[in-house]
Amino acid sequence: MAGKKTEVSTIMAMVSVPPLNVCYRVDWQADDTDGSVDTALLPLFDGDIILVVTKPGTVVAPSNGYNITLFDGCDYDLMHGALEGRSATAIEHDRCPTDGGLETMDRPVAGQVEVHITDNTANSATGTIFIYVRQHQ
Repeated sequence: MAGKKTEVSTIMAMVSVPPLNVCYRVDWQADDTDGSVDTALLPLFDGDIILVVTKPGTVVAPSNGYNITLFDGCDYDLMHGALEGRSATAIEHDRCPTDGGLETMDRPVAGQVEVHITDNTANSATGTIFIYVRQHQ
């Protein structure tokens, strides 16, 4: 399991009057023997997920069609599957679809969010996920 790591950082806080918008950055690297990726935990927050951007690594790209899931404390997929089937080469962005899937919406969250990356088979692959949040006041 050498080389496997997942790091979360707050990369920007954009202040407007109100709300406070924050972007969480998740940098990940897959295991060098089986391609698995550790689960990441975002800091506790109370707000709305307004956009998720995924950027695959360029030195070692993830497998085409790898999946990302954002789970809340009840194991609910906050993005309704919108982050499944990610490209190995393209930067992609998604908003949360409504339950019917025809429109998008901001996804309210209060608590801990787990970031799961699955179905990657590329050893030592890397990528970055940007999760934009509008914080509640």
